[in-house]
Amino acid sequence: MSRRRPALKPIRCLVVLLLLVPPWGAAAGEDVWTEVERVVAIGDVHGDYDQLMALLRSAALIDAEGKWSGGKTHLVQTGDLLDRGPDSRKAMELFMRLEEEARTAGGEVHVLIGNHEAM
Repeated sequence: MSRRRPALKPIRCLVVLLLLVPPWGAAAGEDVWTEVERVVAIGDVHGDYDQLMALLRSAALIDAEGKWSGGKTHLVQTGDLLDRGPDSRKAMELFMRLEEEARTAGGEVHVLIGNHEAM
């Protein structure tokens, strides 16, 4: 018995659209950063908020209260923040808050779209 693969055309269209349309409010030159002290990249969180918090603490990006302490560090979340784990919303809200806190401290938080977000 053969299984039919789901059509990928809608996903391909979404990916192309996301690549062609700049982020809302993005200004020219925001794809180049200089004087970055450190880059930390993580991926595949899959909604595991507790492990995410432990990882961010061990990388010295957040303090004991969960506030940004990474200074000018750039945190890159490489996708798949959501899905599977019980706390996808908490993880997403954490990154939204950390984006603002990092920017205030001279750092940045970059959240990329993974296949789980695209689905």
